[in-house]
This record gives sequence, structure tokens and C-alpha cells, in this order.
Amino acid sequence: MYYTLKPSFLGRDKFIDVFMSLGYRLHKRKNYIKTTVASSIYYPNLIKGMQVNAPSTIWQSDITYIRIGDTFIMLSLL
Repeated sequence: MYYTLKPSFLGRDKFIDVFMSLGYRLHKRKNYIKTTVASSIYYPNLIKGMQVNAPSTIWQSDITYIRIGDTFIMLSLL
């Protein structure tokens, strides 16, 4: 809204502060892009109670999705 009105007497941050104090709030759009499928499958914790006595005894990995433009890429970490 600030960029539409472009008030010369008020900076962007002050504009936001004033409008928020007056009760005007911007609602964040919900992200409807789903990158995972929720399921009821839970896998057991295979390392629970395990004694780690040396390096490289336990290896763990994870993945995450990163948006680049209009597409998602998968980042895998080990």
C-alpha cells in the first residue's frame, strides 16, 4: 500500500507503524504449495540407547526443498 500511495511526508517504516497502530494489518497469503505428503507411518529410532564410542559410528541424513524461481529443488545433507 505504501508504494501505491507514496506519501512524501512519511517513510515506509513509519507508514507501516502508523497503519498497524490504526488496526490495518496485512494478512500473509497461505502457501498452498505442498512439497511433502503427510502420512501416518512413523519409523522407529534405531539409535536410541546406542553407545557411540568412535567416529563414523552413526550417520544421519536429511532432505529439504528449496524454491528457485517457480520450481523446487531437493537438497540432501549427510
